[in-house]
Amino acid sequence: MLLLVISGCAAVSAPAQGAPPKFEVGPGPYNLDLDAGSGESEERFLQVPGGAFTVKGFIQFTVVRTNPKWEAMAAVEVMGPKESFNAGLLAFVLPNAPDKLQLAVRDVRLAGFDGTFARMQLSYLSIPFELRLNKSGVLQVSVAGKLAREVSVRPIEITRIRVMASTAHVRFSNIELSASDK
Repeated sequence: MLLLVISGCAAVSAPAQGAPPKFEVGPGPYNLDLDAGSGESEERFLQVPGGAFTVKGFIQFTVVRTNPKWEAMAAVEVMGPKESFNAGLLAFVLPNAPDKLQLAVRDVRLAGFDGTFARMQLSYLSIPFELRLNKSGVLQVSVAGKLAREVSVRPIEITRIRVMASTAHVRFSNIELSASDK
């Protein structure tokens, strides 16, 4: 099953050829409603302040779809200037555990997936998340107060945040980006 998650994540890691990235405008907070059909993905991008920053908000699965090759998934990830680098939070539902939400950290340099750091009952409630990138280039991910392992993103220049849904209807609400001096 994890292979499906890894391959599914790889399949949705790059936008379709020729499709320009969809950047959200404004200072935030952002409210994004991504409705990806079965076997499809939808993504938006947020500009990041230079240096250290925090991005936080809420994730809410409203519909979980099924597909034999793709898991229902939501992601909030930091990205470099090229499509080849991304790291951050994955929240997904496996077909063999349709009532459980699995939380993991993805770092594409480590072949994609680093295991689940937490599981919770799938509900249609909003779940708080936070990604914090410090001045040393270390990314810390937490969901509902549960901390994941830290990911070093140095020496990559982080240029944007990707918010994505795959095979699900996911609401991302009250997403705030703030610069940090830490």
